[in-house]
Amino acid sequence: MNTEKVLCIPRAALQAVFDLSLPHWPLEVVTLNALPFGYVERQLAENDFTRKQLIPYALVFDALGQLFTYQRHGSEARLVGKLSAGIGGHVNEQDRGETLAARLLAALLREMREEIGLVPKPDQIRLLGMINEDTSAVGRCHIGVVFRVSLDESLPASFAGEIAKPVWQMPSQLELAHFELWSALAIGLSGMED
Repeated sequence: MNTEKVLCIPRAALQAVFDLSLPHWPLEVVTLNALPFGYVERQLAENDFTRKQLIPYALVFDALGQLFTYQRHGSEARLVGKLSAGIGGHVNEQDRGETLAARLLAALLREMREEIGLVPKPDQIRLLGMINEDTSAVGRCHIGVVFRVSLDESLPASFAGEIAKPVWQMPSQLELAHFELWSALAIGLSGMED
C-alpha cells in the first residue's frame, strides 16, 4: 500500500491570506514562507477539502518566448487527453528544504527531471503566483504555485511518461479552451507579468 505523505495547507489558513474566489494572483516568497503546512497521507488528502495540497507548477518557455505544451496521458485519470502547459506535482517528505519555498522548488526540480529530463538552473526559475479553483475534482483539494522556467533553448520533441505530442507555441496563439483548467489559469497568470 502506498503511504506517501504530501504537503498540505489548511484551507482556513489560505483563506486568511488570499481571496480564494479569484482564479490567480501574484505571490511573494515571504508570503509563501509564512504559510503553515504539514504532511498528510495522499489517499486521505485527495478527499479532504479542509486542506489543499500545494502543487508546484512550471510553465516552461524557450529563448524565443514559446511555451512548452503537450497532451496528457499517464496516471492522473482526471487529466488524461487534455492539453497542458504545466509541469509539476505533489510535494512529498523527500522534497527537503529549510522553507516552504525551498521544499516547493525541490519538488518542482524532481518533477521536471522525471517528466521532461531537465533540471533548470536557479536563475532560470521565477515564482509567478498561485492558481486556484474549487469547481473540479482536482481543484477542490489542490492549489497551484506557478513558476516560470526560462530555458536557453527548446527541449527535445519526445518524452516518456505523461507527456504526449509536445509542441512549442507562442502564448498569443494558444486556444485556452482546449487546455486543462489549471494550464489555462497559469497561462492567464503568466500573461499578467507582461
